[in-house]
Amino acid sequence: MAATQQRDTFRLLLKSVTVDDMAVSYVDRSRAEPIGLNLGRFDLKLSAELKKETETLQALVSDITVNIFDLTGLQSDKDEKLINVNQISLRGGQVDLARREAKIEEVALSEGAVEVWRDREGTINWIRLTSGRNVGTIKSEVKKIQAKSISEGRPWSVILSNMRVENFGMRLSDRSLQSPKVYNFRNISLHVKDFRNDPNSLFNFDLGLHVDEGGSASVKGSINAFKPSAKVSMDIKSVSLPPLQPYLNRVAKLSLDSGNVSVKGNVNYGITGSKSMTFEGSAAINKLLLTLPETKEPFMAWKSLAANGINFRMTPNGVVVKEVVLKEPSGKFVIKEDQTVNIRDVLVAGEKGDKGETEREEFPFEINRVRLGNGKLDFADLSLRSRFAAKIHELNGSVAGLSSNPESRASMELEGRVDEYGSAKIKGGAAI
Repeated sequence: MAATQQRDTFRLLLKSVTVDDMAVSYVDRSRAEPIGLNLGRFDLKLSAELKKETETLQALVSDITVNIFDLTGLQSDKDEKLINVNQISLRGGQVDLARREAKIEEVALSEGAVEVWRDREGTINWIRLTSGRNVGTIKSEVKKIQAKSISEGRPWSVILSNMRVENFGMRLSDRSLQSPKVYNFRNISLHVKDFRNDPNSLFNFDLGLHVDEGGSASVKGSINAFKPSAKVSMDIKSVSLPPLQPYLNRVAKLSLDSGNVSVKGNVNYGITGSKSMTFEGSAAINKLLLTLPETKEPFMAWKSLAANGINFRMTPNGVVVKEVVLKEPSGKFVIKEDQTVNIRDVLVAGEKGDKGETEREEFPFEINRVRLGNGKLDFADLSLRSRFAAKIHELNGSVAGLSSNPESRASMELEGRVDEYGSAKIKGGAAI
């Protein structure tokens, strides 16, 4: 350490400051819901220079290196774990008080797990803990410093060149459900590049993960976190659907025995307006099987349902689909003696007068063509004096021009075999 002083000036130079093997336990009780952090081990290295010339005080902290081991974050009042990280490392840190700049070359997090849930009120726990009454003293003070620096015309500049997250896991659950299911994500990797607190700046990201229940996802693109806006490409592959059974229970008394969903395309958010969103790409639901819970009798199934050439938008709302291809669908359609259909038996009736029900906004759609391949349908009409039943198979054909426009007409051309020897053809048009 060296210090020099002359008249109104002085200079303090710390060539090396080292903190090794320190354990830290911290609780923030200034929040409505306190959170705690436990650090099993904390190491810090830096160099610093403090000097004053006339009335100007300058401070430069550089070569900042931080290593944190065994970090645990929890919601203290409920003793619920939020996150644990085996190691966090920060290198290339620098803080310049005179220039109001903070730079970090890289932050790396490795081997951790995050708990994310939707509570009984329908709020995601991490959103609840970072908003409203949960701001806390530290965040409030940071906001005051930011506001003051902006009012002086010299706002702080924060730059994070690289952030890497490797080998993480996440448990995602919905506690608002009567029987919550959990999606378990593993092998989560995230790379963020060129993050700045400039309201006009974009940062790039690349996210990948696997789903324990089946499937994987890759999402990458650029985001403006302050506008907000984003340009994102996604590739979601074969994510398992059975964990969504509790949501199906709300609308239908069916068992979701199998199925997976895939989505590939590009999403733009906030580009043309504050709430605008578009999606261009394709989506598919494969190997779907819905059965009746009590008998396990198949109710509806198909090999694949693929929607190609999707153009989806919000503000204004609308969706256009170039083509839907349905392969090997099968199902049962019965008109009962009272002329009701079997589909009504599996639907869950909504409560009348539900105050939470709001008028739905119109969402216009167009489907240019639906192609059907090798379909099967068990049909029966029990309302007739002479009951009628038939098994339709090898059902093929297409339907064109499906639209929400009341003036549009759809045309169809379908052909299939009936029972062992018969055949049926359907050709014509209808308003949908």
